[in-house]
Amino acid sequence: LLKPSYADLFGQLFAPEIWQSQGKLPGLVRLLRAYFAKHVPFGGVLHQSMPLIFERFQQVLGHRKVAGYAMTLLNSIIRLLPFEFYRSHFQAVISLCLAKIEARPGPEMQKDVVIALSLFMHVHRDATVLPATLEQIQPGLFEKFLEQVWLPSTSRLLTLQRRKVCIFGMVRILYCAEVQRKPELLQACCRSLLTLLRIRQGGLSVLMFEELFHGRGLPIFRNNDDLSGGEEYEVSYNRLNHAEQSAAAGPWDLIPEIQDVPAAKAAVRDALAPLRTVIMTTGAIGEALDEVLR
Repeated sequence: LLKPSYADLFGQLFAPEIWQSQGKLPGLVRLLRAYFAKHVPFGGVLHQSMPLIFERFQQVLGHRKVAGYAMTLLNSIIRLLPFEFYRSHFQAVISLCLAKIEARPGPEMQKDVVIALSLFMHVHRDATVLPATLEQIQPGLFEKFLEQVWLPSTSRLLTLQRRKVCIFGMVRILYCAEVQRKPELLQACCRSLLTLLRIRQGGLSVLMFEELFHGRGLPIFRNNDDLSGGEEYEVSYNRLNHAEQSAAAGPWDLIPEIQDVPAAKAAVRDALAPLRTVIMTTGAIGEALDEVLR
């Protein structure tokens, strides 16, 4: 049974005034994440509260300095709640995110939205849902967003945990019929995945997995990398005994089930196996992907 104290606390989380305080946002998002993680016992309360949750999401998203916390909240929803909890809100949320990108065309919000959608593609394996949702918003929007926002954003990612999310999100993008039936788009997506899987340093190709899971602190900055407020740089948290969450995105691992190199390579290799024939039509890019994942 749900303890009354937990239900009472949950009900108090949505007072508009407490969401107006920037200092309270990290704690509010963390507390909601804790409830989301227990969505089975809290299912009824969460279902009833989804409109309020997305009202607070919209409230925070509308403020430039704290919009990152709204995206952290969205990532928590995507990662921890069944899709049925928020299916009826999904199109509206995507529309809000796209409107935010249009109003604030800088790379940070674009990357935040791409991370959230990559996570959605990874967690909810139906590759038709996101393309269909974007097409409902505007015909041709899925391909346009992929080419103009998604693919360019993956080349700007520096934080390794973000790259991991985009790797597994891009794997699922390759399952989309809209991608497979257009050779140029398929090739661009395969090239993006290949870039995410490895980094360049000193002329040597280094598997992204090696740095991501071994945490050697390899510098991966390039001359033209965009760093806005330090949000894309994070300390190797596995080397610290204590660390405070200093950025909106935080060190929360969005794909905790992948925690070592063999498991990561195997997961990508297995996921791409049914697509091998399709991927190999991209020529040298497909061959390079095949070599990286051996």
